[in-house]
Amino acid sequence: MAANNQPSGNKSLYLYTALIFVVAILLIILSFFAMSNRDKQMNEIEETKSITEKASVLSEENKNLAEEIVALKSSNEKLSTDLLNIANEYYAAGDKDKAKELTKNIDTEKLTDNQKTIYYTVTEQTPAPTATPKAQ
Repeated sequence: MAANNQPSGNKSLYLYTALIFVVAILLIILSFFAMSNRDKQMNEIEETKSITEKASVLSEENKNLAEEIVALKSSNEKLSTDLLNIANEYYAAGDKDKAKELTKNIDTEKLTDNQKTIYYTVTEQTPAPTATPKAQ
C-alpha cells in the first residue's frame, strides 16, 4: 500500500509546484502591465506639470518684456524731445543743415502739437493738412 501512495503523492507535488509557477508567472505579467500603465500616467503628469511651469515662465517673461517696452517707449519719447530741442538750437544758431540732419529720425506722429510746430520749422516743411469736417 505504501507503494501505491508514493506515485500519487509525487504527482500531487508536481501538480502543486506547477500551479505555483503558473500563478507566479501570471503575477509577474500582471505587475509588468501595471507598472507600464503607472509609468505612462506618471509621464503624463510630469508633462502636464512641465507645460504648466513653462507657461508660467513664459507669462513672467512676457510681463517683464511688456514693462521693458513701456520703459523703452518712454525713453524714446524723451530722447526724441531732447533731439528736437537740440535741432531747434542748431536752427536758431543758423546751422539749418545740422538741424535737418538731427530731425530726420524723429517720428512726427508721436510728437505733441508744440513739438510738431518746432519740427516743421526746423525741417522747413509745411505741416500736412489735417482732415477737418466742413460746416454746413
